[in-house]
Amino acid sequence: MEPEEAFLTLRPVCVALAQQPSVAALQNLETLLRSKSWPNVAALADYCFFPVVKLLREPRLDEAALVACVKCLDVALKAFSRALCSRMFHKILTQLLILLSSKDAVNTPSVLKRQLSEEEKMAMVSCLQSLLVLGASFVREMMCPERFSALAHITELLVKFAENERNRSLRTLSMHALDSLCHVMRGLKSDMPAALADAGPGSRFTVRFTGDEAVDKRCAFYLAHFLPGVASSLGKVMLADEKQGQKVTQAAIYLWTSCTALVLNDRFYPSSQQDLLQQNGVKGKEKLAPPASQESPSDARKLPTVDYGNVEWWKTATVLFHRLLTMLSQLQSHPQWKVRLFVVRMASTLLENCSRSLSSSVTVLVEMLVALFADPYAQVAEVARSALASFSHRINTASVSLVSLLEEGICRIATTLPSVMRGTDDRKKLSAVLLLQGYTQLLGPRLTTLLSSPNLVQRLFHAILMALEVDVSHASISVSHSTSMDGDSALRVADVHLQRSPLTFMHFRDEAILQSLRLCCSLLGYYGDLSNILDSLLDILLLHPHLNKQIVLMINTVISGAAGLGLEAISQLQEHKKEEDFEQHVRFLLNEYTQPSVWQVPTEQPLVPGSGDSSQSSLTSRSEQQSWESMLLVTRQPDSTSVSTSSIYEENTAPSLTVEELRGNVILVCLLLDGVKVFAKVLGDAFRQFLLQALFPVLEKSGHDNLRIRDAAYDCLRTISTSCSYESVSHLVGANADYLLNLCTQHLRVLHEHDIAARVMRETLANSDVTLLPLLNAFLDEVLYVLEMSAVTGDVLVLVPVLRAAVCAVRRWSASDSSLPDTQPRTTATHSNGGTSDANGQSCVVSLLSLSSPFLPHSFSVCLSMSLSPSL
Repeated sequence: MEPEEAFLTLRPVCVALAQQPSVAALQNLETLLRSKSWPNVAALADYCFFPVVKLLREPRLDEAALVACVKCLDVALKAFSRALCSRMFHKILTQLLILLSSKDAVNTPSVLKRQLSEEEKMAMVSCLQSLLVLGASFVREMMCPERFSALAHITELLVKFAENERNRSLRTLSMHALDSLCHVMRGLKSDMPAALADAGPGSRFTVRFTGDEAVDKRCAFYLAHFLPGVASSLGKVMLADEKQGQKVTQAAIYLWTSCTALVLNDRFYPSSQQDLLQQNGVKGKEKLAPPASQESPSDARKLPTVDYGNVEWWKTATVLFHRLLTMLSQLQSHPQWKVRLFVVRMASTLLENCSRSLSSSVTVLVEMLVALFADPYAQVAEVARSALASFSHRINTASVSLVSLLEEGICRIATTLPSVMRGTDDRKKLSAVLLLQGYTQLLGPRLTTLLSSPNLVQRLFHAILMALEVDVSHASISVSHSTSMDGDSALRVADVHLQRSPLTFMHFRDEAILQSLRLCCSLLGYYGDLSNILDSLLDILLLHPHLNKQIVLMINTVISGAAGLGLEAISQLQEHKKEEDFEQHVRFLLNEYTQPSVWQVPTEQPLVPGSGDSSQSSLTSRSEQQSWESMLLVTRQPDSTSVSTSSIYEENTAPSLTVEELRGNVILVCLLLDGVKVFAKVLGDAFRQFLLQALFPVLEKSGHDNLRIRDAAYDCLRTISTSCSYESVSHLVGANADYLLNLCTQHLRVLHEHDIAARVMRETLANSDVTLLPLLNAFLDEVLYVLEMSAVTGDVLVLVPVLRAAVCAVRRWSASDSSLPDTQPRTTATHSNGGTSDANGQSCVVSLLSLSSPFLPHSFSVCLSMSLSPSL
């Protein structure tokens, strides 16, 4: 379009806008400017700008008119981008700054007499960004001591909006405008939008240079004047509430990294005082001076001089940024993985460009990468791995290697972890635990050599054990009545499995912290010497018995990790071949776990017979005892000569355990059962050789009165049956019934082990079939003999439930035979043992009904008879 034609087209619209300003007239001009391509003629551009800038100075504009005016001005700037003159650039810039600073410049005649809305601020910041980009040459002319205060004021406004505004789009746009200003000063284009849009693992931050070292140095020199304030404000934005949105945090990280990597770049870091003076781009010791004239509201405030050419300035900046980076390390545990990815890029960019100037912060930056190397998101972990590899290659020839930094780091985190875990900030706790996981994962096979140091082992293991301190307040010591009066055991009820409540810990509640601690222990077992680790943990147990729960949990996790279990979440797992004799370790640990002093810890207040025989420690629940007591006495005659059971049990006069100790014992028993489960998983079918040692104690816990212990035991039995190639728990128990009954008989001959035999027998009866009958008679004879010999010791209440379980088992087996075809009578149903089910059942029932001990009333025999009735 020719200039004359363009003028004739613009004239009526501009005249109408100048004579009668309105939103409609502004929209008409905006539409016209968008619809055509305009010649870059300065006079034509001034003619178009005049009515819009005039209207912009009107102090009584309402919100709609101001927004329309600024948007029209933005479109006009883009339409006449190459025709913008210096005079119009400064006029528009001054007016925008006045409007944006209206709160601080209330005495200015043309200022608005009200607060700006978010929409107005959005429009003006967008227009300001377009003005700075299109007037790049004029911006570079302002990089002089006399006019630099305007750039400082622009920076201050944009940083204030980014830090204090609530609108996310406005905050992001303000940071984008500030990034554009930093790039325009060097004649470059901002790439923040592309960086925010690209979150792939291959993307990275880049610090771009113009190729002219003098221009780059001059830009860094001027940016250094407001870098401390910008860095501190953006640091607050990065550490603000997570609800502000990940885009705001990402933009702040990108802008902070871009400014820091430019000003503190190693290219500008001098090796001598003379280099410091030369890099300023000024002669001698010339510094920025306050402006001679005041052309904008920001000029009223004198800017402090900054000596970018002084060693003290670099020292001060290094201290400041070390503090900032230490605070920003919290971002490595941010819940948004894209933010964590930007943290990796930030650390990688600073290590690549500022490793000399920020030498005191290299450890902090490496720790960020190490912690995010263990990130659960593969994209983040992959970028962190690449950054560490690149950094390791760059310092390969230096006196300090990456391995030495990692070794120093794991020693440092082992020292600081306890104090961090005792704090209240869960984000710091997760950061510390992820850092420990990253160190163990990166060191890999070198852990074997590192853990040969007793001092490090003590510090590291004590730190992990302190973090794993179990909170026992949620463990219940109440008795479950689901198996008290039933012949069926918990294993039958457990077909509808009750999920155990998870472990809770004293110093954290976040599941991610527990998962990371478990991975640390697994990595120690995978890479370290298993024998040394187990010996060290058992030595700690001898010195600190109160750590028994944490040590058992850690041993279980270490054994699992040594076998490669639980490490599926780690993508960057180094290959490590080592021969471990797991059978020997399992045999040793199983002996330790199943010791009576460990396995049979009391989980409720012990009761002793009233006769004063304190050698018998009954673990049967008092509620169950009272239930059977009421059953025995319900039809007892008043003149009965038998001993009253109401006084058989009374409280132990010995010092009782506290509720906390009992709850801790419940958790300990569950962890021991989890350990047996881990052993079965590790050995697989080879665990069959340990069934004689493990099955009886685990089955005894499956009949425990505590629901949590019972569920843990059932989980253990299911894992054992699966690992040893049994079809089910019932198949496992039935296949080993002869061994179990033999052990039950042996335990019946020891006075204080009657309750153990009773539990195991009840579980065996509930999970066996009719093939158990030939073995059952001998055991029942032993039970009846014990009942007759211990009438006044309280064993009636322990062993009578076994008799009822036997009756219920016989009923169940007989009922299963009734499903056979009618052509095969029940009385002739032959089984593999050579006998008949009814014959064996009758023999068993006759033995039960032959009870005639003086302490058992006739009513109990009636109860046993009724239990065989098909109608019950």
